[in-house]
Amino acid sequence: MKVLVLRHGPAGNAEAWSAAGKPEKARPLTPAGLRKMETACAGIKRLLPELGVIATSDCVRASQTAGLLRRHYPRAKLVELKSLRPGYDIKDTLEWLSSQSRGASVALVGHEPACGRLASRLLCGEDACFLRFKKGAAALLETTGPAKPGHATLLWLLQPKGLRAMGNRGR
Repeated sequence: MKVLVLRHGPAGNAEAWSAAGKPEKARPLTPAGLRKMETACAGIKRLLPELGVIATSDCVRASQTAGLLRRHYPRAKLVELKSLRPGYDIKDTLEWLSSQSRGASVALVGHEPACGRLASRLLCGEDACFLRFKKGAAALLETTGPAKPGHATLLWLLQPKGLRAMGNRGR
């Protein structure tokens, strides 16, 4: 199984959004964030030709990022996972991931620090977070069997600038 861990793209200022009385869950990507993520998703497509499932947090900024990714994988199934929301325990995401078929390619679109904790847990089996995802960064992990903590291999980790460079190369 291949597991793509993708942090949502650049969103509006959280403090200003909150000060305006708007719910955090509804905070969207900025116009620049949308453009950057479109290019980054093109880069992901060059690195990962097939993707079967795109799971996303139901926060607007993550679902927008997942929607941009889906444009490059129109046959991928799009699902919302509450466990990808900020503040949720990654254990539920790991359970969902272990229920996916072995040969699948799955994307998880979420938030920090959960993206880093999830990737770290799959790689080393511990909750210590040693990977940090900038907004729009992605990592591809691979497991030979079911997705279990400590049983993944890191194939690549790219910051947003690298993903956009890959996306621009194909244009």
